[in-house]
Amino acid sequence: MKLQYLGDAKDAFKWDYLSFLAENVGARSLHYISMLAPEEEKKQGNVSPCSFPALNNETTKACVCWQQMRRANEKKMIDDFYKGLRRLLRHHGCDFLHVHKLIGGIADTADIAQAKGQLVFVDPDTGFEPKTAGKEHVRYADIETIWPFGNDTNDTIVVVFQNAKRLKGGFGTHYKEIRKKLDSKCRGSHSTALSWNQVMFVAIAKSSARIEMVREIHADYKRRVECGAKRKIITLHPDKN
Repeated sequence: MKLQYLGDAKDAFKWDYLSFLAENVGARSLHYISMLAPEEEKKQGNVSPCSFPALNNETTKACVCWQQMRRANEKKMIDDFYKGLRRLLRHHGCDFLHVHKLIGGIADTADIAQAKGQLVFVDPDTGFEPKTAGKEHVRYADIETIWPFGNDTNDTIVVVFQNAKRLKGGFGTHYKEIRKKLDSKCRGSHSTALSWNQVMFVAIAKSSARIEMVREIHADYKRRVECGAKRKIITLHPDKN
């Protein structure tokens, strides 16, 4: 994530969705694997979080605070962001936030793989690797290291951020490409996805029952948010698209 987007409308969508997902899958902890990238010269990321109809007012309040901190360029901005995120997650029953860094691959995945029933959010600058991985991507090989794919009893859910701003063919086409690569490089995985306003979140799990639960949560989230959203929420599933 580029720091210029901290607290904007897409960030409000991100944390509103993840908080809703954490609460509804009963996740008591979130492993946040982040890559905080420098700002671009383009003046983007200034859309008010209030323009996204978050289901929880706490999400909007937190994003307004984060956007103000970014504009003021506060020195403790990142620390205060994590503190605010912990408070927001606790509001949804997720008591623990573990922060990891994504720099040239995911580090320290052993402690993630050991525990079950967790929610893992991978937040690269751009998303999944295309033909070759750059520093702004997450590699499919990294996803596979998060949990042992030979053990289908692990109900940990991994969510990966994907920016679709430069992609051709729409979310449906791109998600199918991601799904094919997951099938070949992360065998035994199941997935579903949710998108809004050029941002997509791909949820991956070993358990097919777990992903079916996420799919139902996505449908519920879409129904609730679209009552006040100007742009549609799109849900994607390999069996239905």
